[in-house]
Amino acid sequence: MSPWVWVVLAVVVVVAVVLVWRKKFATPATPPSKTFDTTVAGVTAEDERGLSPQQVIVNLQSGDRLSLVAKDNDGTMAVQVQARGGGVVGWLQDNVADDVLPALQGGKRVDCRIADITGGTRGNPNFGVSIKIEVY
Repeated sequence: MSPWVWVVLAVVVVVAVVLVWRKKFATPATPPSKTFDTTVAGVTAEDERGLSPQQVIVNLQSGDRLSLVAKDNDGTMAVQVQARGGGVVGWLQDNVADDVLPALQGGKRVDCRIADITGGTRGNPNFGVSIKIEVY
């Protein structure tokens, strides 16, 4: 065999060994320090522009990522829930916001996903949003 074949085989073996070694000794993903399953409040209240969160929610689905933003709400700091496109979905409930707000203000990673869209029936035309929040 040509010496180049041996060189290529050696490089392939070294790359394979490095990849296996990295996978074996990789540190596991850090689990969230806190997890919350909750619903979004204020999903029927129009904003200052007259837009209803219902117009945003109708275009969302389970698994979609949402943004949590610390905002002033009538003189009190609260956490607004926004769709990735910027539309307002609603607000975190006060008991959950009390735990999430310091994490947001402290620069911690906070992930939020839609767990379920509820309602939207003939008897209840308004949608609700159940979410899962993970604070790292």
